[in-house]
Amino acid sequence: MGGMRDVIGGSLISLVVIGVLALLAGLVLPFLLKRKGQSLSGRDIGLGFGGALAVLALGGVGLAVRPASPANAGDNAATLSSVTSTVPAAPYDVESYVYTDSFVGGIKVAQIRAIVTGDDRNRWAATIIAISQAAHDAGAESVKVTLLRNISRDVPDVLRELAHAYYNPVPNRSVWNDKTLWAIFVAQPGHIADDRTIAINQAYHEEYRKLIRTRPAADPKKPDPQKAAPKREEWAADQARRTIAARFRLPADWKLWGGNVNDSRDRFNPDSISIDRKPVADRLKELKECMSNVLSDEVKHCP
Repeated sequence: MGGMRDVIGGSLISLVVIGVLALLAGLVLPFLLKRKGQSLSGRDIGLGFGGALAVLALGGVGLAVRPASPANAGDNAATLSSVTSTVPAAPYDVESYVYTDSFVGGIKVAQIRAIVTGDDRNRWAATIIAISQAAHDAGAESVKVTLLRNISRDVPDVLRELAHAYYNPVPNRSVWNDKTLWAIFVAQPGHIADDRTIAINQAYHEEYRKLIRTRPAADPKKPDPQKAAPKREEWAADQARRTIAARFRLPADWKLWGGNVNDSRDRFNPDSISIDRKPVADRLKELKECMSNVLSDEVKHCP
């Protein structure tokens, strides 16, 4: 509401100024144009009136093309590169982390897996950025954070993942392929595996593992799929696909879920938001305290 009042107030002031200028143009311009020693002619009055209209027209155009600002952008605010919104980080729990300096050059690397709830993409991004920066505050020079859905840990990451980020706050001390300061990828809320997709993928992998362990009936006319691992795996994958397609009534060309996050289309610009860390201030403090312990290659948990 405050932003709207500012917009209305600014527009009214602009209109008043334009009106005053138009009035002055209408009154003064005829006297400037009249011939010396003669009274005002219709031509001079007409030119004055035309000047007033010109001032009003130019002023109207100026208001119409005025660049949008956070206060007057309305629904377009999210598309403006110069406009950022404050987004609160979402509550999270650290599922596990590794903080080690075993890489070449003794680079201190943190890899953190965190669980979060909710379906707001900006909040996912705010959370993953806040966690990454907290890890750097604890001493990490190269950071990777993976944000996961709060569902069973038996579900593979490809179905749980909501976002991942690579953070390289120390120049030339990165172990990731992307050496930029930030590489953040956040899933679109409409492209998250649903319960049916999870059930299909879980059933497929269960069937595949069962087939890998089970030797098929011998057929002297066909090569034994168990003789070569690649052939056995191809056979098991094909059989599992057919079985699951029939069980779930899927089309013949169905495919396994490719993942919630697509790096080619889901890159997130960290400059598009500012972060409110208050909702997770205690959790960020706990993470830094956990990481203040001795560096280790072991997977650890942060209460």
